[in-house]
Order: sequence, then C-alpha cells, then structure tokens
Amino acid sequence: MIKQYGKDAPKQAALRSNAALDAGDSFNHELWLRVAMAVVAVQFHKQDREIIYSTSLAAAHTSASEKVLRFGIARIPRF
Repeated sequence: MIKQYGKDAPKQAALRSNAALDAGDSFNHELWLRVAMAVVAVQFHKQDREIIYSTSLAAAHTSASEKVLRFGIARIPRF
C-alpha cells in the first residue's frame, strides 16, 4: 500500500475502511482501519529514522574548527 500510494496510503486505507462500513462489511472495515493505523506508524517511524540519520550525518561532517567554536575546545592536540 505504501509503495503504491506513498504519502496517501493512510488516506486510501481509510477510504476503503469507510466504503466497507457503508457496505455493512464490519470485518473489512476493521481490517482497513488497522491497515491505516499501521501505515501511519510505519511512516512516522521512517520519518523519525531519517531525522536521526541526517542529524548524525551532519555531526560526522563537522570540521575541527567548528568543533572548537561549538564545544569551546581551546587546543587540539597534535600527534
């Protein structure tokens, strides 16, 4: 569902859930409702991972001079 509809996947699942309810099909109504909730949870978790990854990637590319300015390191030892 996510692959086919992308960001609109929860909306599509909710529409199918409502259509099943209108048809009097409580089994499929609840099924599509659970699908909608699962898709939202997966998309939220994916977004969380992307934020964490981009933050750690930015920290990894911080230059030594930026670290001096940011963390107040007065002297960087040379070996």
